[in-house]
Order: sequence, then structure tokens, then C-alpha cells
Amino acid sequence: MAKTSADSLLTIINEILDFSKIEAGRLELDLVDLTCATVSRTPCARWRSRPRKSLEVACAVAPEVPEMIVSDSVKLTASHHQPRR
Repeated sequence: MAKTSADSLLTIINEILDFSKIEAGRLELDLVDLTCATVSRTPCARWRSRPRKSLEVACAVAPEVPEMIVSDSVKLTASHHQPRR
């Protein structure tokens, strides 16, 4: 419980700092090529790792979504929140 609370607080602080950097025009992104399949599997894998009765997790990427994207992988994965207990 304490670790989850600490992680949540750290996320909030980082988001506030990012907004401050955006307003100051100083937010730097580390852009890398990522596959959409990999990006979509990350949150699905987190949900699957916490099995629940009568809950099925399915991930699908629509055919019109590009195979590759350019993104900041740290910022992108930070936006994938862990399922709440």
C-alpha cells in the first residue's frame, strides 16, 4: 500500500513538473521508433497479470493504425496506469 501511494505521488509530481516545462517551452522528448503492437500490449499485459473472475482482457490494433510510431517511450508508458486494486 505504501509503495503504491508513493508511486502515485511521484507520478503526480512528475506530471506537474512536465506541465511547468511545457509552459516554459523546455519540455524535451526522447523520440524513438516504437511498434504499435508493443505499445498496445504493455497495458494489456498489466491487466492480464492480475486475473479477476469473469474478466477477459483482449487487445487489438485496428488495421488503419500505422505499424510504427515515433514517441517518447518513457512519457508514453508513464501514461499507462496500473489497474487499481
